[in-house]
Amino acid sequence: MDGMERPPNKEYALHTPRNSYDSAGFGMLRREEVMLAANGQKHRPGRGTDYEVDVNLPNGDKAKLFGRAGMSVESLIQPLVQDLQWTEYRVMISTSRVQVDLEESSAVLDGKEVDIEDVGAMRKKVGAEMLESERVYYSSLNLVIDTYAEPLKKWRLHKVSQDTLFGGIYGLKKLSENLLEELQDAMDRWNETKTCIGCLLNRQPNFPGVFEDYSYSYTQAVRLLREKRSSQHDNGFTAFISAQRGTAVHSLDSLLLVPNQRIQAYGKLLNDLLYATPASHHDHLELQRVASSVAQLLDRRTEALSFADNQMKLEYIQQRFTQQLHLNRPITSLFQPTKRKKIISTSNITSPTPDFLSSCGDVQVTDSRQSKTAMVFKQDQKTGARRYIQEGPVNLTMLSKSATKERYLFLLSDVI
Repeated sequence: MDGMERPPNKEYALHTPRNSYDSAGFGMLRREEVMLAANGQKHRPGRGTDYEVDVNLPNGDKAKLFGRAGMSVESLIQPLVQDLQWTEYRVMISTSRVQVDLEESSAVLDGKEVDIEDVGAMRKKVGAEMLESERVYYSSLNLVIDTYAEPLKKWRLHKVSQDTLFGGIYGLKKLSENLLEELQDAMDRWNETKTCIGCLLNRQPNFPGVFEDYSYSYTQAVRLLREKRSSQHDNGFTAFISAQRGTAVHSLDSLLLVPNQRIQAYGKLLNDLLYATPASHHDHLELQRVASSVAQLLDRRTEALSFADNQMKLEYIQQRFTQQLHLNRPITSLFQPTKRKKIISTSNITSPTPDFLSSCGDVQVTDSRQSKTAMVFKQDQKTGARRYIQEGPVNLTMLSKSATKERYLFLLSDVI
């Protein structure tokens, strides 16, 4: 609208200027005839209008389009997206989120409410998210090397152990350096029609295969850490690792897990990019190719990675106790059910499911937040292993007493 500022959350009607036509030759109005509906007023064009279509824009504004017989969806929408200066867009039915074919007759939208998405802006937003998360990931890799890998090398950790723990980290760092440089360049030179994120990823050597290689070495690293921590003759390894960590938030265990989390993040980001990339865009096929490779890798390795991650968390819990709990043994080897007379009022822990409660004896668990989510994993059907679920501070109140005690609990699939 020339010289006219749109007030927020108002309906406005956009029509084609007199010198432009839709495919059926309708909708010929001057731009100065564009009308703004303020204060709830709805304006209709002076010429015959067969139907109206309500449109929701990403910023919360609402548009009202007026269609006539013979118009396509694209010709109905085009004046609006031209006014918004969008080059790529998607039309969705608001209630069902079904995407509308732009070549269909606009009559299919009669009486419906639609959402129009700025696909170009969505692509750029996901690209920026990928770049920023890559920076964080790269920092984590440097933290592994600077805090643990290089100091342990000087500490003269056996080369086999050094390679087992950190052998894949250096290659991942090099890949991340390349991606950071190319992603930054792509975002600096962003062009909605030319920028190709899928191309950028597909030309990286051994991507995403390098993450699969790391996932195999990761399981070996987890096993090595467990062996060293349980050994009576670790030659000061555990103490050295603890001293290197100091007061840092992230342990060696959690940092070694980061690359596995990163490949999962790539999967989500690539799916988001695919959603925001029209099939006609030259990046679409490239994104499909790399997204498919990542998805296949995750299908092959997710179960093994999940198991290794769970074992590491159980080891972390064991370190918090002086008593040997044998958490990595099958479930039947732990505690026998005992009569419990406590009501557990939780403050920062998700409520267990009824199935979990039935296995805990005479215990009632009330969630002060009344959380709607409860996540309990059953033991692995093959190994009988227990699963880490959650941890957090709670308030414990005895039924026979009014006193409340603060405790920090770990919730596993069969015990709390």
